[in-house]
Amino acid sequence: MSRYESFLRLDLTDPGDKELADYGARILTLLRSPHAQKSHFLVATLDDFLGVLYALIFARHNNFVERNGPIEVPTVVKRAENVAEGIVRTSSKWLAGFYFNSALFRIAAAYHRGLKVVSGKETCGLYKAALLKIVEPEFSEWLHTNLDKVWDEVNDLKHEAEGLFNSRDVSREQATAAVAELLELFELWNDRRVEEPMALVFQYGSNCLGSEINSNNRLCGDAQFLDIAETVEDFELAFDVQSAGRGCAASDIVRRPGGKVWGVLYEVPDYLIGCKIAKAASVSRLTMSRARTTNGRQSRSAARTVRSCRR
Repeated sequence: MSRYESFLRLDLTDPGDKELADYGARILTLLRSPHAQKSHFLVATLDDFLGVLYALIFARHNNFVERNGPIEVPTVVKRAENVAEGIVRTSSKWLAGFYFNSALFRIAAAYHRGLKVVSGKETCGLYKAALLKIVEPEFSEWLHTNLDKVWDEVNDLKHEAEGLFNSRDVSREQATAAVAELLELFELWNDRRVEEPMALVFQYGSNCLGSEINSNNRLCGDAQFLDIAETVEDFELAFDVQSAGRGCAASDIVRRPGGKVWGVLYEVPDYLIGCKIAKAASVSRLTMSRARTTNGRQSRSAARTVRSCRR
């Protein structure tokens, strides 16, 4: 099998190339953000979103032009003949349209998945309209006019029998503007995560393992280890609850005079307390006033109720 490797050098003095390169820099900043890196859902979305830039760049450098009329059927036949003969063109007007359609599909996919990420509904089955009802009140300054136009165009591509046979409705400028809109949403979400309040969470049992509480189906790396800690008030470890997921007894702590329970103190974003992911990790409030770290200092939880993930 023949292989080839080549690189396309963008002209950063050209406004069109520079704009797409700048969007790449913004995606890079998000990928390097510690908060973004804690969400494998966002990283996976940004991976496909980066593909939008590749597709738009190759569409641009294959001299993409807007199509206001029907598909040129002879060109489609010619491309099929080429493949049948074992020949694949790497540049052409038809290929420019191929790349542009690829960009549209990826924008729509990243839009839907991005709404799930910023709304905290990563594993839900909600559609765009329902997710927007959650996201819009939280990010009232965010606009998504071009994203919605791309979304509608992709639905036609996917579900209408003629696809976009007669013409396209989304222009290259609108597709590029949709990229800017989605980037803005991700950046607003990331900035808010940087500023979010943190809750102190005392853990015991198997949740003392960072790999356990921070697994992908639980807190996804959001629990940050602070120190080993013990209860200030008197408790003991008990196995008096049932784990539905594991089908066995699970640890709990109960009051016992003179007893102490050792565990780990984590810092967790406050918004996760009570959300679906946290519930999957059995996050609940525990009526316990304080925990003490190994160096003897009182944790900040002395001033508030300690939250505990029971497992």
